Amino acid sequence: GAQVALSVTLLAGAALLITSFIRLSQQNIGFRSQNLWTGAVTLPTSQYPDPPSRQRFVEQTLHELRSVPDLESATISGDIPLVGFSRYLYARGDRDIPPVEDRAIAPGHEIAPGYFKTWGVPLLAGREFNEHDTADGHKVCLISQTGAKELYPGENPIGKSLLLNLVQWEIVGIVGDVRSVRVAEAPGMEFYRPWAQHNFPLVNITVRSNLKVDAVAKLVQSALAKVNAGLAIAAPQTMDAVVAQAVGQARLMMWLLGIF
Repeated sequence: GAQVALSVTLLAGAALLITSFIRLSQQNIGFRSQNLWTGAVTLPTSQYPDPPSRQRFVEQTLHELRSVPDLESATISGDIPLVGFSRYLYARGDRDIPPVEDRAIAPGHEIAPGYFKTWGVPLLAGREFNEHDTADGHKVCLISQTGAKELYPGENPIGKSLLLNLVQWEIVGIVGDVRSVRVAEAPGMEFYRPWAQHNFPLVNITVRSNLKVDAVAKLVQSALAKVNAGLAIAAPQTMDAVVAQAVGQARLMMWLLGIF
């Protein structure tokens, strides 16, 4: 009787976990991970001490990457989905601003032009960033679809202001939801800012290509060497591998229960 009870418990647990894992693996993560390669570069502060110098690096690197025929598209960002992100306090800027302790918090991303095309994230309303969104230009941002519905229910957020920490940013576009924190976590408010207006020494290069990982890594490293031969790509990998790693714990538990 005890053996039957344990067996039934394990079978029930395995069945539930398998169902949960299948549901998890079928979630729409908001971007196209197939044929997407990414690698990180740390910019030395001695050579790139401020945002303008880091912006020049990005412009030069993207120019070199986009001149490579075998790379379909390329972009640069401060982070990538499912691997590291920054959270910021935010609030509507067109109403009475709540005290800091009452403000919500959401992931924020600093991106270069071509980000949404490379990642396959749709632009749903408004516009993307362009060459006019410079460091000394009007501060603009884009927000996620769910964020727009939560913060501006029944309203058009385009043209309204969003307070991020202590700075006002004008919302110029709405993009599709991305599960950038965890695959199992439902999308919420997220915002994107131009790399030219807010950036850090950590750079993530992302390219879309049909080539194998090693071949893409060599092409990207070669393009990077033309900008700065002293820099190297760290942690080159495909986004398929990143997504697989993000659901790895659930997969492991499913196999363990199934084996038992």
